[in-house]
Amino acid sequence: MQPPDSGRSGRSTAPVYSVPHERIVSIEHPCIVKNFDNGFKSLGGEPQLKHVLEHKVGDSLLKVDGRGHVFPEPVAGVSLRPSDPLAKKLASKGLETRNVLVKVTLPKWTGRKRKRGSNAPFTLSSPPEPRDNTIRAPELLRRMRDTEGAYSIQPVGMIRETHKFRSQPDFQMHTSGLPIMAELRDHAMKPSYVALQRLRVDLKPGSRDVLAFPLPPNFAPSDQPYPYEYQQDAQVTFTTDEQGNATSENARAGTRKRQVGSLAADAEEVPTGPPADLKSSYLAENDVLRAVEQLRELLDKRPMVTRQVALCALPELKQYAWPKAIERVGYTFSAGPFRDTLIKYGVDPRSDPKYRFYQLLTFNPARKLKANGAGRAEAVDGEARSSYIFDGTAARANGKTYQVCDVTDPLVYDVFRTDNIRTECDVHQWGWFHSGTIAKARVIMRDKTVCFSTGETTSDEDYRALLTMPDDLAGANVEDARFDPSMYSAKVVKLGAEYRIHAKYHAGLKRPPRGAPDTVVSDFNTLYGSVERDVDAEGQYGEYDVDLDDRFNAHERTWDAQGGDNWQSNSVGVDVTREGTEE
Repeated sequence: MQPPDSGRSGRSTAPVYSVPHERIVSIEHPCIVKNFDNGFKSLGGEPQLKHVLEHKVGDSLLKVDGRGHVFPEPVAGVSLRPSDPLAKKLASKGLETRNVLVKVTLPKWTGRKRKRGSNAPFTLSSPPEPRDNTIRAPELLRRMRDTEGAYSIQPVGMIRETHKFRSQPDFQMHTSGLPIMAELRDHAMKPSYVALQRLRVDLKPGSRDVLAFPLPPNFAPSDQPYPYEYQQDAQVTFTTDEQGNATSENARAGTRKRQVGSLAADAEEVPTGPPADLKSSYLAENDVLRAVEQLRELLDKRPMVTRQVALCALPELKQYAWPKAIERVGYTFSAGPFRDTLIKYGVDPRSDPKYRFYQLLTFNPARKLKANGAGRAEAVDGEARSSYIFDGTAARANGKTYQVCDVTDPLVYDVFRTDNIRTECDVHQWGWFHSGTIAKARVIMRDKTVCFSTGETTSDEDYRALLTMPDDLAGANVEDARFDPSMYSAKVVKLGAEYRIHAKYHAGLKRPPRGAPDTVVSDFNTLYGSVERDVDAEGQYGEYDVDLDDRFNAHERTWDAQGGDNWQSNSVGVDVTREGTEE
């Protein structure tokens, strides 16, 4: 059909076509239809499609005499197994559209060809391979460009309704092996009286041919698929290795995960160098390569450093380069006294007590500061480069982890310079120090941090009294590690209570749960001695802080103002602070 003349001579305009008013309903089949008869049969045949054509989308919303849902909504159903009448179907969703159905007529293939865009003579070519009548849009456009001026376009009509299948198929039941279902399919479901007469069902008791448990009408909880909307990451590149296997690599620096994991606290051996299969693609970055060289020089001088120490000692070290560079120079422990500390390859801090000065002390004073109504500590000049040092003179805004060698406070310095250490390293908790040594240092450091943040004054005399407590708190000397309220101030009694609770709790000297049998209580008292409640000078239960290590699943006591104690199980690996009636 040739387009009508636009009536404007001497000017090139787009062709104009008139679209007929025939009503056309489009059904988007979810499968690739290679056989029209099978595709027509999968849609239910003429009876089902007649229902779609007789009604329009939106008829169910029309009201007649004030009543709604008078007319049914057209719904098409498609079966993925057209030959099985018992197969579940997918229901369509009708939509109102404004599309035009166009008929394109292309010239037949003549068997001649020549180079596109040239005036060379045509040459005969071999006949094309046999193919079906389907054609895709890219191929249609190419053939229209090749036969420009030789094809024709004819509008057929407007597509005002389109039925789409967007629901996911429900669970299907394969019934071909069930005799009773085969009888129903072959005889009862056919519109033939003769076929129905041939229906035979074995009703004898115990017959196994009549057993069938069909699925419910809807087995899946939802018929709409979840819109995951997966997309390929633009930073992922696909290559082939030397063996020809396809591999992928993420070139994005910010999302790359560590290739080397942390060791367990009780690992038998430590690595002597980076793994042989460690990828080195990120070493092409100048900042990462420079960080590797700087960290190696730093670990040659100091075999164990924390992240804060490295950032302060190396001002040019970029923070984003830290996780990439540490895998090349050292390893870390996931728990224990050396956890989250970068350790030089080949160095095992559990093998020699000289490494005890690199143990880690972790604090979380934020909860206590919040409970006391104190704000966050303000940063001071030069703090960014000295926050890993605890000098006992100011509260650091980001000072939460310290190594023993970085504690310069005179009182705490003397606590760690004791010769009373363990003969074997406690890899899970205390390291080379006894429980009392760590408890004294932690109580002093924590109390000073809180006092500086809240503006309270500190007294070295109170802390010196705490230094008289034993380095190794065991069941035999628990009762001796107490301060007489009549001889010491309330602050000293409070520090002593925190020292005992911290050392006893981590050492396992805990009271049995409330309501335990008398035999259990007796065993506890015999093994650990009578563990009394810690009181302050006013006779009330003292506040305490407990840091739970990764090793323990223990019970903690929640103190209330009336002196009642409630026991609850606490998970491992978290810091817990109990003050007053806080739950």
